[in-house]
Amino acid sequence: LGSTDIAALDEALEKEFPELYYADASPQDFQAILEGVRDQATTRRLREKFRNAAPGLFSGLVGERDEFMGRNLLKSLQAGRKRIVAVVGSIHVQGIEEYLVGAAGLRAVDACIV
Repeated sequence: LGSTDIAALDEALEKEFPELYYADASPQDFQAILEGVRDQATTRRLREKFRNAAPGLFSGLVGERDEFMGRNLLKSLQAGRKRIVAVVGSIHVQGIEEYLVGAAGLRAVDACIV
């Protein structure tokens, strides 16, 4: 992972979420922005920008964790569990669901982001 990955990510995020880069933003402003990232449409945009701008960083911080969590959820299902509830960060919902679809043709019945 090089500084170019981080610089590319920073540039992509500033274009997509300029409100994160206001010099006079208070901690409350920053918190309000982060609260807005909870909806899946915004989270999907953020994931895509992150993945494209810094693929190595994305893989290490998000992608590998998605796969690890998805694999363990699948093991639980294969062990006979009929229902599973997983509490994960919103940025991981899409990746875990993609893993479950790709590995076993499963899909999440509900994804509730609060």
